[in-house]
Amino acid sequence: MPPPAEPQRSNEPPAREAPAPDSGKALERTRLAWRRTTLAVTATAILLARLGLLERAWFVMAMGALLWALLLAFIQRRIRVLTDPPRLRFRLLALTTAGCLGFAVLGVVAVLR
Repeated sequence: MPPPAEPQRSNEPPAREAPAPDSGKALERTRLAWRRTTLAVTATAILLARLGLLERAWFVMAMGALLWALLLAFIQRRIRVLTDPPRLRFRLLALTTAGCLGFAVLGVVAVLR
């Protein structure tokens, strides 16, 4: 009786299945990231308000409140625009970035004061 034939081996890796479509998970992750940004902005505004009350730094409080309101508006608009990517505007991203940088500068000013 002849020995059973061994399967032929090739140097190619086994074929892999195509990845499943994203089904909106990336969009949801992006939306959640913007929600975390909103939470961080709110926490920063609360800390600036506390510092402003303790040090009687009314300018810091006023600028913190203004930046907080503007950033919340920009972030909410950005979340709404996520479902329609062609409407995504560079200006909105630039304003959101400027607001975050404004918070950073205001934090440095408040600490060094």
